[in-house]
Amino acid sequence: MAALTISRTNADALVGLAEASVAAAKLAKGQGDQAAAAAHINAAVGHYGGALQRPHLLGDASERADVRYNAACAAALAGQHVTAQQLLTSLAAAGSLSAADVATDEDLASLRGRQWFGDLVRGLQARSCDDEAQPRSSMHCNPQQ
Repeated sequence: MAALTISRTNADALVGLAEASVAAAKLAKGQGDQAAAAAHINAAVGHYGGALQRPHLLGDASERADVRYNAACAAALAGQHVTAQQLLTSLAAAGSLSAADVATDEDLASLRGRQWFGDLVRGLQARSCDDEAQPRSSMHCNPQQ
């Protein structure tokens, strides 16, 4: 009987592997196994990277944005902050990122103290205010809060 393998050219399979690897990393971390958590999250980053090499196979623009966002989260969890920054910045430039989600997503917690991340969140908040034509003094749209 032949062993089952996952094609490294199948973007959907790679996304599935990445998602499973993130889940395994979180489980291992919860059990106190930092080495296994690191191995799993680094594998997830690799799988997302492979999938993102074939973006045209990842569905529509919204689905591709979801994969890039999840890849950014995995990169942040892996301590690969430059990769996370590149992905989040490109999502923001494409208008595919929410200030509220980015500011509260626990997977991005390791980025919160970084200057570029604060600038990104403030920029997203300002864009949201511009899009909604809300006054800057409202609590929702005040980038200082």
